[in-house]
Amino acid sequence: MPADLYDVLGTSDDASAEEIKRAYRERVREYHPDVNDHPEGDAQFKLIRKAHDVLSDPGERKDYDRMGHREYIEKHLDDLPPVSVFPDEDLPEDARTDTKSTESSTTSTTGSSTSTAGDRSRSSRSRTSRESGGRTTESTTAAADSETASRATTNDATTNDTGSESTDEQSTTTGAERDTWDAAASARTTTSSSSTVPAGVRRRRGLKRWYGVVVAALAAYLAGLGLYAYGRLGAVRGAISDLTVAPTATLIGAFPLASPTAYLLDAARAAANGTPTTGLLLLAGTALLPLVVLTTVGRFGRGAAWMYALPSLAPAACFALWTAIVVPTWLALVGLIVLPILSGGGFLVDVGRYLRATR
Repeated sequence: MPADLYDVLGTSDDASAEEIKRAYRERVREYHPDVNDHPEGDAQFKLIRKAHDVLSDPGERKDYDRMGHREYIEKHLDDLPPVSVFPDEDLPEDARTDTKSTESSTTSTTGSSTSTAGDRSRSSRSRTSRESGGRTTESTTAAADSETASRATTNDATTNDTGSESTDEQSTTTGAERDTWDAAASARTTTSSSSTVPAGVRRRRGLKRWYGVVVAALAAYLAGLGLYAYGRLGAVRGAISDLTVAPTATLIGAFPLASPTAYLLDAARAAANGTPTTGLLLLAGTALLPLVVLTTVGRFGRGAAWMYALPSLAPAACFALWTAIVVPTWLALVGLIVLPILSGGGFLVDVGRYLRATR
């Protein structure tokens, strides 16, 4: 995990203001809640923003460097998420190296102490075993010498069975540690080399492609709806006139235009007979809009993003209702115009802001 706010942004403690700004933008691309599905995603993004706020302010940065990470956080940012919300594999390479060097040094020191104690213990056991087993005076003397020598250097001074036992155990321990390290290194290499493009960048590229698809689907739906209304221009003008005279009665009354469901069914039959009509555009838009919005939100969104997905189903629901009931004007306007625009338009505005912010 990162050691301080510099590690959170992936910069060195002597980074310039421009380097900090650039590092912050890169982290936002990868850890924005819209593209980061990590369980601690919100905490990670909050920590990144706060790291940028502190380190981009010369006065705050000076205080942070003077006081140190722990003291500064305790005095000024006691509600800040801990740096442990970042898994080690998400850190920049230099931050991982520093952390692993510290761990390696600690492990090495501990291992050295354990090895020395183990050498003494094994030498004592070897000497006792030789005395009880009727070993020769020469073997016992060699084992005693081994005990003394192992405290200063290595077990190479031991002879016969004592040397074999100690060397075999050391080899087994060292080999196990090496195998573990090799396996961990191999796992990290596989993870990092599976793609040279950061996950956040890949998500952003995918979201950008689907953004264009949503634009096309919304445009097709609105164009199809416009063609449907244009073919009934007289009824549209009459409905607008009625709204100005008696708005309440007009809204709760039956929809004044011919059933759009019948319009879609006629378009489908004509297409099946090999004579497609403009009604196919509305039919395609009605099907594509919820399909692409739901797919995009399912792949890249989380939480509140589903508010954009569900209203995109409103046109299809309205068309289905027309087969069973007389749909009132207010419901038709909400289902066919208001909700689809809020769904597709709101999605495009929100995602567009994100794409601009992470350029």
